[in-house]
Amino acid sequence: MNKVSVVSFVESFQCKKNIPNIAPGYVITVSERIIEGKKSRIQKFQGMVISNKHPNRLAHNVLLRKKIDEFWVEKRFFLHSPLIEDISVDKLASARRANLYYLRESKGLAEKIRRLKK
Repeated sequence: MNKVSVVSFVESFQCKKNIPNIAPGYVITVSERIIEGKKSRIQKFQGMVISNKHPNRLAHNVLLRKKIDEFWVEKRFFLHSPLIEDISVDKLASARRANLYYLRESKGLAEKIRRLKK
């Protein structure tokens, strides 16, 4: 066995099975466990998917963007992390790009994204 097949074999056991299909433009909610000292709580982060990297691998991560008050916040989540409790798709959309980095600019805020019915 070569290195690539060994890595993919090991990753197949460590990947979560309940991750929904995610594409750029979707609005999703990620429930993340936050541990502060001896206490732990679940915090939800809802935002639009800007990029979706390494799907179907252990390093699968998404970059979410949302507006809080008057500031834009971006946060990257590794979906196979044990700290991720739940992932739900709230709104579907169709985008013509694989990465929606143009939404960071003020001109891109018009959101050239078609919303789809769930």
